[in-house]
Amino acid sequence: MVSSVRKGAGYAFAAIVAASLLVMALGYLMGAIYRGGGVALLNANAEAQLGFDYFRGTIPLKNRGPPCGRACHQISNIDIYGGSIGPDLSDIVDSAFSGNATRVTQFLHSPTTPTMWATWRFTPLTDREISAIVELLRYAAAHSK
Repeated sequence: MVSSVRKGAGYAFAAIVAASLLVMALGYLMGAIYRGGGVALLNANAEAQLGFDYFRGTIPLKNRGPPCGRACHQISNIDIYGGSIGPDLSDIVDSAFSGNATRVTQFLHSPTTPTMWATWRFTPLTDREISAIVELLRYAAAHSK
């Protein structure tokens, strides 16, 4: 019985890894199709603009991970539309992290959701990328429609 439970857990882990690899492949494909010029965010500071470029894939991530805003997420309150695999990140700083950007940074360094962990395990975001993406999320929280 114990071995069947282990097998079940192993299959679940393999399914999460396979789904994450599919997400990464879709991200790369969409990034290769998109590669257009960057769009300027209205009244955004340079750090938030950089976060937008990382998020959309206009600037590739250093460790070759998938852009967040291709297959997985969107930030609809500032008109950044992308994937729908993950949640809309419009108010993620306030709703999930109680307004604490430091907690968002910690989460991006060590994701705790299975899909995020499997996706970023071998292609982690750099400190610079995390800082810029967190600033983009702070910008989104401050500019709700």
